[in-house]
Parts: sequence; structure tokens; C-alpha cells
Amino acid sequence: MEVGVEVERILSSEVEVYTLTISFPLAFFKIPYTVKTRKTYLIPRKKAILSIFNAFFRNQFSFWKIKDKDKEEKESKLVNALVGAEVLNYNKLVETQRIIQIKANKSERPPSKTEMLVNARYALYLLPQFEIKIEEFPINYYPFAGQNDYLCEYWKINKEKARLIEIENQEIHLENYQLVPKTNFRLLKDSSIIIENELEDYIVVKGNIYIEGKNYLININGTNVLLY
Repeated sequence: MEVGVEVERILSSEVEVYTLTISFPLAFFKIPYTVKTRKTYLIPRKKAILSIFNAFFRNQFSFWKIKDKDKEEKESKLVNALVGAEVLNYNKLVETQRIIQIKANKSERPPSKTEMLVNARYALYLLPQFEIKIEEFPINYYPFAGQNDYLCEYWKINKEKARLIEIENQEIHLENYQLVPKTNFRLLKDSSIIIENELEDYIVVKGNIYIEGKNYLININGTNVLLY
């Protein structure tokens, strides 16, 4: 990885990362607050990524707090895991639906639209802070893309060595579209940006960017992947 001249601090260590290349004929990761036009995230968020990985965990875990009268068992696995994602391929499709209610007097609702991803393929990354065991094939459920009727068609899961790097005030290159915190970066030459939702903390970016403030990334097989 090329180090920019304005780097203040870089800590590098070797870690083991779970990598999952996975593709879906159809995908829909719903953006909240969309009603008439239901829109999808291009890149799934952290909980959705963990849910996809969870299909392969020998010991499945829950994301929810478990409350039982006088004791509360907190699930820390969601907080104590770092994930990353690259979108390798996708197309968008907008489907129009019209609902007709069959009553004595037939009524018809205005048409609604659903935005979906077609032939979506991702490289997903998981850096756990807890011990897990994985299987090559799903043992908990079949991986799906946001909704359980959008099933995957291909996957390959591995455990690989990577460098975990803490960056601060540094220029980096993202080969494919990734999630980037929108408050502490700026675009450089030959970069590309997608704004999915103004209310989101993340935007989708690829190319050369300058990261302000502290962030973590992994460098795996020469590729930079931001973690969150």
C-alpha cells in the first residue's frame, strides 16, 4: 500500500480475515424511509453482512439482547466484529406494482416501484473479535440478499491473512465501490461517488480518496478494504 506524505499514524499487524465472494441473481437491501419507491442499498450494511456470514457459522449467534427478569445477556458480537464489502458487479432494475383490491366496489391503489439489484456480486470481509468456526456449505440457512426469497447462486468462503492498518489523514485507493464515512473524506482525481440516501452516514465510493481522521482498513492481496 502506498503511504501518503501526510500520514500521522499507521499501525500495521497481520490478522486472519474471513473472505466471502458471493453472487445473487436478485438482491434487495431496503433503504429505510422509502415507501412508494422502495429503494435498495448498493452495498449491504453491517448487520446484513454478518447475517450472510452467519449462514456458515457452526455456532450460530443472535444479534439481539436477551432479557430475562433480573439478568441481561448482551450480545457483543455485532459490536466486536469489523466488516468490509466491495461490490464487484451489479445492474439495477425498477419493478412497478399495482395492487387491486377485489371488493364489491373494486378499488385500485396508485402504482408503487421497487428498485432491485440484478446479478449482484460482492466480496465480503469479516474480522471477528471472537472465535468462530465455519463450514464450506451453509449449516444454519441458505444465504440471501436482504429478503429470504432472493437467494444466492454462488459463494466461495476462505480464511486468509491480511494486514490490519489504522490510518489517519491518508490518501488511499479503492479498486471497487465501497462504503466510506461521508463526514471525513474527500474525493481525489479519478474517483467516483454514489449517494444512496442523504440521511445515511455512508456513501459509496471507488478510486482515489483522502481519509481524514482515524479509520481501519485491511490490505489483502494488495487490495485496500475499509472496515466498519
